[in-house]
Amino acid sequence: MPRSRICGRAWPPSPSRRAARRAAKAAALLLCAGLVLAGPRLWLHLRADAIAPTGQILHLALPDGSRLDLDSGSAVALDFDGGRRNVHVLRGTVFAEVRPDPAHPFTVTAGPITARALGTRYATSAEGVTVTRGRVEARTPQGALLLQAGDSAALGPDGLHEAPADPDALAWREGQMVVSGRPLAQVVRELARYHPGRVLLLDRQAGRRPVSGLFDVTDADHALELLAASMGLRLTRLPGLVVLR
Repeated sequence: MPRSRICGRAWPPSPSRRAARRAAKAAALLLCAGLVLAGPRLWLHLRADAIAPTGQILHLALPDGSRLDLDSGSAVALDFDGGRRNVHVLRGTVFAEVRPDPAHPFTVTAGPITARALGTRYATSAEGVTVTRGRVEARTPQGALLLQAGDSAALGPDGLHEAPADPDALAWREGQMVVSGRPLAQVVRELARYHPGRVLLLDRQAGRRPVSGLFDVTDADHALELLAASMGLRLTRLPGLVVLR
């Protein structure tokens, strides 16, 4: 009589095993989602040598005796090995006060912009360069500009374009933001960079209204209160969120 066999039969898992599998899948999905959300932030922290905390201006002394001011949330990587003096702006805006050393050029790179100091003080971001003293050679793949004290250059689709420097553009170094006739939505976005939580403006019509004033960015929460009151808006605070409407 032939021997009977059971081959390849799959018994249904017990309820406890099914629950464990669902929990494991959920945990894996949460882990993947967390890595996706935290990935850019984690990568920034791995690359950066210095990051300015939200709402604060970081003053940094460099190995060559030069100094950097980092705007809120700005991050830099430094390359000062072998006589090099290179600052890479990974995020935000920095202001450099450069110690002269003709034998070792000092450069700040932000996005496509590389600004080489010729013994000077200047601010650099991925959007442009502003010079307050001395001269700077600002270069992109499209070409270069030589900027003097009082000059600035903004990045456009076809490279840098020279323009007179805004005297209030560097007020952030003193913990201030000066605006004159700028749309409310733009001012709110700027203040949001100094606020630890999210800031939402729900009134689109109000967002087009012009704003002028002086704001203390070291206390962005209070600055948003003053802004809302002056524009007749209602401010609502939620955990990690400020809503203007």
